[in-house]
Amino acid sequence: MTEREKVCILCGKREVMLGYICSGCQERIQAEATGQRMRMRAQAGGNIQGDDPDDQDKEQG
Repeated sequence: MTEREKVCILCGKREVMLGYICSGCQERIQAEATGQRMRMRAQAGGNIQGDDPDDQDKEQG
């Protein structure tokens, strides 16, 4: 595939790229996705260890 200057569909910056998203936007998207995965994994780990948010309701009522 030939590389040529294109406009990023997210930020509008002109850059030589293979796809439609510039390298800066790709890095931000990847970092955001990684952060979300880490939060989901931590939340799932807490539920596996027995931290059930419904337990708080049972204790109060």
